[in-house]
This record gives sequence, structure tokens and C-alpha cells, in this order.
Amino acid sequence: MRTGLHNNKFSVHAIAGTHVITLAFDAKKEETKKLLGFAIHRTKFDKDGNDISQGGDWMKGYKPFQEVIPKPQPKVTYPTNLHPIQSFTWADYAVEQDKIYKYKVIPVFGKPEKPEYGDELEIDVKPELYEDEMHEIYFNRGSAASQAYAIKFDNLKPDDESLTEKEKQERLTWLSRGLFEAICEFIRQAKDERYGLHAALYELDEIDVMREFKKALDNKVDVKIVYEARKGLKQTEDNQETLKEAEFNKNDGIVTFPRKNTDKIPHNKFIVLLKDDKPLMVWTGSTNISMGGIFGHSNVGHCVKNKDIAEEYETYWQILSTDPDRDELVSQVNEKWPYLKKDEVPNDKITPIFSPRTGNKMLETYAELFNSAKNLAVITLPFNLDEKFASKLEGDSEAIRYVMLNSGKENIDIAKKYNPDPDVIVAAGSKFEDVWGQWLNEIHTGYNGSNCLYIHTKFMLIDPLGPEPMVITGSANFSKPSTSGNDENMLIIPCSNEEGKTRVQDIYLGEFFRLFDHWYFRYLHSIDTSSKTEQAKKRFLKSKPADWVTRYFDGKSDQYKRREIFKWGWK
Repeated sequence: MRTGLHNNKFSVHAIAGTHVITLAFDAKKEETKKLLGFAIHRTKFDKDGNDISQGGDWMKGYKPFQEVIPKPQPKVTYPTNLHPIQSFTWADYAVEQDKIYKYKVIPVFGKPEKPEYGDELEIDVKPELYEDEMHEIYFNRGSAASQAYAIKFDNLKPDDESLTEKEKQERLTWLSRGLFEAICEFIRQAKDERYGLHAALYELDEIDVMREFKKALDNKVDVKIVYEARKGLKQTEDNQETLKEAEFNKNDGIVTFPRKNTDKIPHNKFIVLLKDDKPLMVWTGSTNISMGGIFGHSNVGHCVKNKDIAEEYETYWQILSTDPDRDELVSQVNEKWPYLKKDEVPNDKITPIFSPRTGNKMLETYAELFNSAKNLAVITLPFNLDEKFASKLEGDSEAIRYVMLNSGKENIDIAKKYNPDPDVIVAAGSKFEDVWGQWLNEIHTGYNGSNCLYIHTKFMLIDPLGPEPMVITGSANFSKPSTSGNDENMLIIPCSNEEGKTRVQDIYLGEFFRLFDHWYFRYLHSIDTSSKTEQAKKRFLKSKPADWVTRYFDGKSDQYKRREIFKWGWK
């Protein structure tokens, strides 16, 4: 949902996802001369409107004013009525389902030692619910390398030997944030012999999910699973071992369909739910059925409750189940799902895109769609920045483009190359390696390899706050191997910005910036070569309004453009 209001001096715009509520502020420039930041108070209500927060709380941050708190300590946060938010966007990441939130946003003026307060803006916001008639979208936490994890769980990995089983499960539940539960619930919809579950899975070594498939099979559900089974691969061994542990014994060609006959990666992660042999809906997205996929790096599961889309996936699954070689699969994909130019992509229905296909023209279409944004485009690129996208980033654009990458020298170099351009903002995955001021050392779960520690999502948003929004999401990286080599699937979803119809892009948008802002701050710290004195200053809020406000009203800065894009529509 979206809602907004103003008092002719300041405004607030709320954009709600399932677990993220973004508040975007705006102001008349003359009102910001003495602005120290924004204080935010939150009251939480149950779905019946009862206050369950005992009057609410001031939201908190890690940065204080140095004049007030000269030596901030780890694990201590500071209320925003005394140490305000110095940004024109802020997001609440601790949002629960079936709750209502009332935010009071108050501009703070004066001096750090003696703040003064302007008129409050009060706004009620409801998160988007998981349940929906068409799109159900589940993002995991995807940020174990965080202060929240370090503080909440004593910086111990989820499988640390010192933990009890209950303590391990608490960590996994926090990391999953509903994704694991949603996968299992999708499978449990298949109750008896009238139902079918046809899956194509690259990784299927999370035993509890596979046991859900086995329970469905035992209930006479038509369970059929295409899986990675190429010779000599560790993933093949893991998959086969898990199938055996889940008691899928001797079922090749009946229940389990080894995907052997390809020289590329059978990279799909989708499940089609059928009833009476008719496809009902499909579960897709970036999430491998693995510990890393569900509980480690960032991922999304996206359920589309559309019979036509489910039927397209079922057709593709039937082809995969015969274990075709790549040339044969390419031929069938080309015939059934022809390449689309940018202007041929339908704006009135969801379009599935399957791979592999001849050449990389579809990749060019993705790049052109990305470049068509009028005000904002965002993309997650777990493995590489393809030259087709690089050329678009290097060219002129009306829009500001945000790019999220994993860690590593190559990605840091990409970020360094493009970030001087205020229209291109790149974050490379990073974490605090050592205690820095009030920030603790951060750790990973240990579930993911070194080349994909942070993000694994593959999605793009085009003008999510503009007149013609679009979401592209699925299993395929925006790369040549994912277009012309691997078994892959993507969805191109035209969206709407009509009131009450912004659900899909709002969920994706909130989750993108939840992770982007988290990693961008850490990335900047990781490349900071300034003196220790200068670095120490960055641990604190700015005492002079001009030192932080100015860039939000400088027409050439990325902060200005983000404020303009996110602000509520008032003048």
C-alpha cells in the first residue's frame, strides 16, 4: 500500500511491503535551513486496532551527535527524537504481518544539545499481506552479516556446536523470515491423488523441504522432480544423497527425473501445482532448495496464481522431463516462446521467458528495458555485469540506476568505476570485518560459497514509482550463460501505479533498498582510505544542517534525485 500527507511545509510518503515500510520525506527548501533531521515515533496495533506497543517507541539509530555522545558503544542505539534521522528516506525493517503501524514524523531543529521540534505528521500504514489472489512474494532475511544478527544471536553461526537445537532453530527462523515456511506450505496444498507437483530444481539438498515432497508422494500426490544430475558434480552427489535420505528410493523415471543431458547448468527453481491434471499456479524465483538458498544469501520465492502462466511452466517442465540435449531444448524453446523485442513485451499480461534459446537477443531486450526507465531502475546482479548492461550504464539516461553486486575485487572495481556518476549507484556486498566504533564485527552463516555470499536474487525493477512500472524476476541471472546456455525461467510482470494495485513492485522495491542501503554503507567503509580522524567523524550525525541537507537539494546529486522520485505528490 501507499499513503501520504503534508502540512504545507513537510511531507511523508509511506510505501509498504510485506516486511518493510519505507517512509520518504520531503520539504520546502526554506524549511530546511535549521533542520537537524527527522524524529520518528512508532505505535504498533493489532489488526483490530488495539495498541500492543504500550504507547509506542521512538525509532532508534546507530549514529548519535558527538556533542551529546562522544564515545558511542557497540550494541547501543539512540532514539531519533534526540539523534534524528539525517536522510530523506528511512525504512522500518521490523514489520510484522497482520499489524497496523502509526508513525509520527517530526522535523528536528535547533542544536544537538537542545533540539527543537516542528509540527508532527502522523500516518497509518498496513503492511502488504502474504496472501493474495495473484502474487504471493517471500523474501528471506538475506543479511546474517548484520548488526541485527550479531546483537540478537551473539554473532554465532546457526550451526555453532555450542547451541542447543532450539537456539539453532531460532536463528534459522529469523534468517528465513517466512521463506522456508512458504515453500513448505506451497507443497502442502497438494493433499491427495487429485493433485500434482511438478518441480525443476537445481539444488534440492534441504532435507526438510524434500521430506514435504515425500509426504505428498505418500499421500498419492503426483510428485515429479527434475533435478541436477550431471556426472562428476558435487551438487549431483548432494542431490542424490538428499533424495535417498528423504526416501525417494529407486524412483528415477517415475518420480525423480535426472537432468544429465546438458553441458550447461539446469538452473531452474520452480514447482507447478496441478489439480485434476490441470496446472493451477507456479512457485518460482531465485531460491534453491538448500540451506544457503533459504537461510543464507538473499533470495525470493514468488508464487503466481495464474492458470495460464502455470500451464506455460508445465509445458516447459514436460520438455525438461525428457532430459533433452541443449540443442533440442533450444529448438523447442525458440518455437514455443519466441524472442521478444522491447516494444513487443506485452503491457497487459505476465510473460514467461524460458531458456536456453538461440543467441543473446533476449538479454539485449532486458538491457533495453532497464535503459527505458524514465526515473528509476534497479537491478541485482549476483555474478557479473554483462557488457550489454554496462553499455547502458555508461550512456546517458533520464533515470537514476541502482545496481547491487556481490563481494570481490571485480565488483568493487565496478562500483568504483560507476559511482562517480550521480545517475549510477553501485553497491558491492560487504560487511564489517572488525569492530569499527559502535559497529560490531559481522559474520556470515557459512552456508554459501565465497562467490555468492550476499545476494542471489535476479530481479529488475523499471520505474516502480512511475506511470509504467515493471518487475522482471526469476531464476536467470542477467547474463549470457543464463540466456543461451542454462535451463532458466523468468517472468516479465507489467504492474500498475493505480491506488491499491502497487503490491508487486512495492514489495520488491522495499526489499531492494533494505539490502542496498545496508551494503552500500558497508561498501563505502570498506574502501575508505581517509585518516582515522576523518573516519571517526563518519560515526556521528552532522551538527550543522548544511552539512547534510544541501545534497538533497542539489539537482545534480543522487540524493536529490532519490528524494524527488520517492516523495509524495505535493508542491
